Amino acid sequence: MVKFFLQDYQNIHKVFFPADTSCDPTTPTTYLFAYSNDFDPELVISVWDYIKNIAFNSTHYSQVGTVWFDNYPPVNITFHTDEGNATAFVLANLPDPSLRAEPGAFVNSFILITIQIFLEQTEAPVCGARLFMLGKHYLSVSFPPIDDLVVRLRQHHVITTFMISTVPYGGFNIYPVYDLATRTNGFCAFNDDEDIPDEVGNVPAFYNPYLVYAANPTIPGSNGTAILPPFTVPSKGFYWLSMTSQKDVPRGNDCDPWTETTFLFAYSNDIDSGIVQSQWHSLAWPQISSHFSHFASIRFDTRTSDDFSFHGDWRFFFSLPFSSIPIPSRDVNASIMAHLPNPSLSFSTNTTGSDVFKMIDRFLDINQVPVCGSKLFMLVKRYPNETDISQLVSKMRKYHCTFTIQASTTPSGGYHPESLYELASKTNGFCVFDTDAEMKYSLGYIPSCFNPYLIYAANPYLSQSGQLVLPPMTVPEDKSYWSVMTFQDNGRLYVVNKVLLVGVGYNLQTLRLGVTGSSSWATRYGNHVGGWEYLEQGVYNMTLDYDYSESRGRRIQIRIFETQFRSDKLPQWAPYDN
Repeated sequence: MVKFFLQDYQNIHKVFFPADTSCDPTTPTTYLFAYSNDFDPELVISVWDYIKNIAFNSTHYSQVGTVWFDNYPPVNITFHTDEGNATAFVLANLPDPSLRAEPGAFVNSFILITIQIFLEQTEAPVCGARLFMLGKHYLSVSFPPIDDLVVRLRQHHVITTFMISTVPYGGFNIYPVYDLATRTNGFCAFNDDEDIPDEVGNVPAFYNPYLVYAANPTIPGSNGTAILPPFTVPSKGFYWLSMTSQKDVPRGNDCDPWTETTFLFAYSNDIDSGIVQSQWHSLAWPQISSHFSHFASIRFDTRTSDDFSFHGDWRFFFSLPFSSIPIPSRDVNASIMAHLPNPSLSFSTNTTGSDVFKMIDRFLDINQVPVCGSKLFMLVKRYPNETDISQLVSKMRKYHCTFTIQASTTPSGGYHPESLYELASKTNGFCVFDTDAEMKYSLGYIPSCFNPYLIYAANPYLSQSGQLVLPPMTVPEDKSYWSVMTFQDNGRLYVVNKVLLVGVGYNLQTLRLGVTGSSSWATRYGNHVGGWEYLEQGVYNMTLDYDYSESRGRRIQIRIFETQFRSDKLPQWAPYDN
């Protein structure tokens, strides 16, 4: 968004849509100050102290409206012509935690409804109005529909500035608000709460109410030059310039390991549809961790890329005689069943590599569901052709995104299975290679959606034979932990003689995981083993004994997870083993 404003209306061009003729750009109108009940009261007072000087000192505003939203019960918009009365309203209606909705992804904000209420009221002028809105609660449903609001705002020439918190109290989707501002010559800024009182002076707060230039260029890549429409300066003077640098909340290390997030189920179009159905049903029926508040699915490796399917309220509770368990809703199942692998959509040659990395990159750019801390489970039949994964590694680490890849040992195309494995190694993910026949059996022994909290990750490099001392592991409490390990990368399995991980705690409590000849500690499939182990709280010294019948080195993956945690034992992000 690029916006230029003028304080004086001399020589300004009248460029409004012809729908509402009750005003022109110079007609005195209404200024609305609206704020979410989820903010800190002191923040609202600080912003109001700035806004009131604009609203009551400009001759462009004949009335000033004040309202707070995201509260129960809702409060009507009150209009003022006196600064003292308006200030009294704000001070008497500061955010009250007792009136908040319960925090959560599916509790919707009233920010769009507040706009609709303003447009429908008849007490104060609507045509040409300026709305300044502080938002703390994101949307779970775009209601009223954005397209409807766009038509109404354009019809009445209403312009809105949104200041949105980067740390929402609830909801999960804020892009519709940005889209609304974009399509109606408005402005949408994202700020940390502590910065909002200072930054209110750096966004269009309508001290300069006359818009003389607006553009919404689409930036196609990471760098370049875009030619915009020319800007005609109507008169000599100072102009207020404002611009956004991206369309959504600046994301990155903005979540904790326990923050609710998204589970993505993705599968290659080349894999047998029976395997997709089997794997999905195996994932869906056991209790999926409540850590995953959102669900997404996609089919990749198609000539024309599919869109992601997103689901918010994606679980319902299946009743048993003495309890109930959450399972995916019919909408989720229907979405997957409607997009099963279809050979007619596959790439035409086996030299074409998988687009799995492009799919991951697309997922990291979406804003319909939480990305930070998300978990991806992917069924791969075609290998990628890419070997440089450095940018994708950085992006996944930025969002603490991890994945499990279950790759077929008989690919339909592509040349570089090692790229899959390397990406998993560098992002605390897990990459297994199974035969197609093994896939449905081995699913229960690899990380998926049941044990979301990673407490230990190591990627030791092994060459022929020896013993290796690994970083110690801290076990937070006494309970069972889910342990998995690859004993080979994408290399030949028959060269593996022994790979045994041993962890010894303070009281000699021992963790064992691995393979020795034809035997294994835990359950073995393909290039991996996995199983439960009861461990007592404490620090474990970790060692690895290994023996291969070839000298080529390989990097193995060790991951240990917990299913739940106590409030006084919050998990931390496991460091990356480079």
